[in-house]
Amino acid sequence: MRLERIAIIGAGGMGCSLAAITAPHVPTVLVVRRPERAERIRRGGIRVEGALEAEGRPEVVPHIDHLAAIHPIDLVFIATKTTAIPEVCRALRPHLRELPHLVSYQNGIEPGRTLLRTLGTPRVLRMVLHYGALLREDG
Repeated sequence: MRLERIAIIGAGGMGCSLAAITAPHVPTVLVVRRPERAERIRRGGIRVEGALEAEGRPEVVPHIDHLAAIHPIDLVFIATKTTAIPEVCRALRPHLRELPHLVSYQNGIEPGRTLLRTLGTPRVLRMVLHYGALLREDG
C-alpha cells in the first residue's frame, strides 16, 4: 500500500521527530497549536540529530478540524501527551468518517486503549515507542 498522506497531531518532541522522518517520503501534515512553533517549522522545517538523523518540512495546520478538508489522509498519528487524549478525541469525533486509521504514537499501552474506548472505533492502532526525543526551540 502506498500512502498518499499522513497527519500527525502533536508538535512536541515525538510528533516533530516523526514529521521530520516521514515528510521526505510521504506528504505529511503536522497539527501545531502554538503559532510561534508553527511559523518556525514553516520557515525552517524540522531537523532531528543524534542516534537518528532526519530533516523534513511538513505542511503545518493549527487545529485538528483542518484535517477534514485535506484529502486523502491515510493515517493519523496521535503524538500528544496522554493527558491531551480527551481533548484530541473531542476534536476528532466529528471527523471519524473522513479519517481512516489512527495510530497511538505514545508510550505505553493505556493511551491506545483510551483512544479505542473513547472514540468507539476499531480503527485505532497502538504502537510501542523505543526512542525518546527532546525538542529544541531553535528547530
